[in-house]
Amino acid sequence: DAPPSAPVLSGGLLYVFSPDGTRLTALDPSADGRGATRWSQDLTGYPGGAAVIGDRVLLAAGDGTVTALDSATHRQRWRKRFPGHAPAVFTTFDAGRTAYAATPAADGTGTRVTAIDPRDGTVHWARRLAGSLTPVGTGAGGALYLTAADPRLDFRTSAVVRHDPRTGRTERLPLTAPLDGVAAVVRGETVYLLAEGGALQAVGERTWDLETSVSRGSAPVAAADGRLYFTAADGRLLAVDAAKGALLGQTRPRLAADRHHGYLESLPAPLVDAARGRIYAAAPDGTVFGTATEDPARW
Repeated sequence: DAPPSAPVLSGGLLYVFSPDGTRLTALDPSADGRGATRWSQDLTGYPGGAAVIGDRVLLAAGDGTVTALDSATHRQRWRKRFPGHAPAVFTTFDAGRTAYAATPAADGTGTRVTAIDPRDGTVHWARRLAGSLTPVGTGAGGALYLTAADPRLDFRTSAVVRHDPRTGRTERLPLTAPLDGVAAVVRGETVYLLAEGGALQAVGERTWDLETSVSRGSAPVAAADGRLYFTAADGRLLAVDAAKGALLGQTRPRLAADRHHGYLESLPAPLVDAARGRIYAAAPDGTVFGTATEDPARW
């Protein structure tokens, strides 16, 4: 089973998924709202689940139909079927201005990619790209970056694909070595990929690789201060220079001696508060901790 979806804070409301993913509840987290339920949506009829994108909640039915709700009022705003997607599961990387759905063919030879305006469902573009692809972010120039899976091993990433929707040009960017269980983030025109086992690669405008010895990590966060931040399964928070690929510092492990931690299927990414120069992370000992970003070497 997939791990539970993390809560989403958007438009002044907190959207919480039930542990089994069958219900989405919108809560008012303000002092006046006191966590009151604004609305709740049954998701059992939507095998593609729900995506909170800007001021819309996109419900993905199994036949490729998407129903868009106003995230504040729960009213339906539009409903549309997207050919080639069953279901049409959308995600966004630019604060909800554009949403992307990618559905690989069963044989892994191609992927149907559709980009829409989530506010009204208008299709910006829809194309079939070669390979079994997963969108991971957009570049500063508007290009869409996707990871390409090995056709024989779908958990293994063999390359990064850059698609420019304005020109229709697609470019394949090779990795120095295939990566398993990748979590990726895009900053500028560079894709940073963290694999199970701790291998970290930069592909695109910047190219480097680093062994971090992190057996299992969170998705990396590319911050405005020129660093990558991610957490490890033992509770460490790590900082890496995004330009040079050098480890800048890491916190101590945070494991509780009286707790059986088991296997962590997913780890929450750290949260950077750039305005205050702080970063916050969760640890397997049940704590949430914060530290200054000024000098990771002193962590």
